[in-house]
Amino acid sequence: MSARHGAVTMVACGLTLLSVLLGSAVAHAQPTEEYERVIAEALAEFEAGHWVEALALFSRANDIYPNARVLRGIGMASFELRDYVSAAQALQQALDSTERALTPEQRSAVEELLSRSTQFVGRLRLEVHPTPDTVLVDGRPGVSADGVVLLNPGSHEVTLSATGFRSVVRTVESTGGAEVLVVVSLTPDAGEQVEPSPVDLTMPPTSSDERGRGPLWTLGWATAGAGAAAGVAAVLTGVFAQRMHDDLDASCGGPCPQDRQADIDRGTRLARTSTGLTFTSVAALGAGVAFIVLGRGNADADEPEVRVSTDVGVGHAAARLQVRF
Repeated sequence: MSARHGAVTMVACGLTLLSVLLGSAVAHAQPTEEYERVIAEALAEFEAGHWVEALALFSRANDIYPNARVLRGIGMASFELRDYVSAAQALQQALDSTERALTPEQRSAVEELLSRSTQFVGRLRLEVHPTPDTVLVDGRPGVSADGVVLLNPGSHEVTLSATGFRSVVRTVESTGGAEVLVVVSLTPDAGEQVEPSPVDLTMPPTSSDERGRGPLWTLGWATAGAGAAAGVAAVLTGVFAQRMHDDLDASCGGPCPQDRQADIDRGTRLARTSTGLTFTSVAALGAGVAFIVLGRGNADADEPEVRVSTDVGVGHAAARLQVRF
């Protein structure tokens, strides 16, 4: 009996301690004098129509003692400031909060204001490859819900960023209640993706008994080397021009707007440069071959074959340029 009595006593003590701890937690959750003062100031500013000041004070009060009533104030002030995204977010939190829960009359008014706020909120649906690490709206993290970014009415700059890829900025016009679809293919960062293979210009072995290899032969090799270098540059600029064309085609889906004209012009210049370098490379290689043949003189017919070759790679694209003599 004494053991049983001791167990009962321990349980009773445990329950008593638990009730004390719970009572202490509830006491800490009660509003403080500072909270009451800040709330009074917030209500005064709200009644005076000073929405910015009221919002700042409501937010401060929420930091001191979060509850449904102060979230309601944040939502109402945000609505007056036409920040409908923040208003809808705070009003929904006020409805969900059980701390200082709203009265039936307050709840009805908040539901009505939430419905009005939602009518002015636009929705931005993003289809981005690869998936971005960050989405900024006007320089701040975007508020998302159900896989879409919520926007206030008006024009917004949306910045999409992913590791290893160039950030993309798109200007989006948002209309209340409407959904906008933006499809973007991020371009790999050139600093990480461009990995050209070393240029290999295999020169023929020289020996003291070489015959008929005068200045023309040397000039031929120099000209052929310049032609090979021009070919490398042509391949590189061609690949970059094609990537820029693919990016414009994917992002515009048709004729591009005026704000993309700079990208269009850059792609055109790259394509023209690639074409010019290609013709230069062919001409230089042809002249180099002619000079080498003329400069070889009466070289032995069984002399080893001479090759000029280069491998160029950009991302997944690759090309090989090779000339045999």
